[in-house]
Amino acid sequence: MEKIEASITSAGGHTGRRMAKDKLFKYLMTFGGLSVIIAISTIFFYLASVVAPLFMPPHMDKLKPLVVTATDQTSVHLAMEEQVEIGARFASQGGVTFFSLADGKLLHQEQVGLPKSVTASSFSAGDLRKRVMAYGLANGRLVLFKDDYKVTFTQDPENPQKD
Repeated sequence: MEKIEASITSAGGHTGRRMAKDKLFKYLMTFGGLSVIIAISTIFFYLASVVAPLFMPPHMDKLKPLVVTATDQTSVHLAMEEQVEIGARFASQGGVTFFSLADGKLLHQEQVGLPKSVTASSFSAGDLRKRVMAYGLANGRLVLFKDDYKVTFTQDPENPQKD
């Protein structure tokens, strides 16, 4: 056994460097392995936090009711613009009421151009992104229309330098 150890230590004098490299590689492998375990654990806990709500029972909270000016027509569709500030109520005979979603205050009323003496018998809201809607008339015709919102920016009276 002594002859083998003696031949290893005297074989070029590289044993010390090789042992240092082995130790360094051992620590690097340990660090890499622990990093992989930590990464996989982090991914697991993230996925568990995303999936866990699927197993919870659904619930709804009651929000503040919104009172909108009533009309003599039945509501057939409610919509809102993308900033969630203005709502639109479409009525059964072509009436459109625009109101503030913050307090329900009436902003504007319009009438869709339905022909005189013809009643609307149906309503359909198409693709919500394109905001195209239609009234089906009692005479078999169809009136297509699109609700559109004009966005304007006004200066903040409390901070005129902000804009």
